[in-house]
Amino acid sequence: MPKKLLVADDSVTIHKVVTLTFADEDVVIETATDGAKAIESAKRIKPDFVLADVFMPGRNGYEVCESLKSDPELAGVPVILMVGTFEAFDEGEAARVKCDGHLTKPFDTSELLRMFRSLTGRKLASAQGSKSGNDTAAAPGSGCGSGARSAPVG
Repeated sequence: MPKKLLVADDSVTIHKVVTLTFADEDVVIETATDGAKAIESAKRIKPDFVLADVFMPGRNGYEVCESLKSDPELAGVPVILMVGTFEAFDEGEAARVKCDGHLTKPFDTSELLRMFRSLTGRKLASAQGSKSGNDTAAAPGSGCGSGARSAPVG
């Protein structure tokens, strides 16, 4: 059964990048262009993973994360927050809302795949040839409030 990934971002470019990143994987992607729609979609589809922009219309990424983490049916869903390179990321607020990690845009797509894999326990097709046998291990320091960031590309 495919995993469900919810992408909440007002950027069509981010939707396309994420869709292309998971194109060869057994993942169904749902998109939302604002925070309120993201919360509605999450309640409807019960995603396995949420990727939410910190700065978007409606409700921001922190509010989306807080709403999902306070819902008993969605509290265990990993939420990764995204922030632009020149935008402020509030580590304290991220920790308070219990996000599971964050990425700096533009992000390395292999970092997104690694986070997805480690947080969902899912071995993706691109990782099938991995010899490490460590595909489902959580990455140290990847949680919010840890200062973890992806390596920006571009």
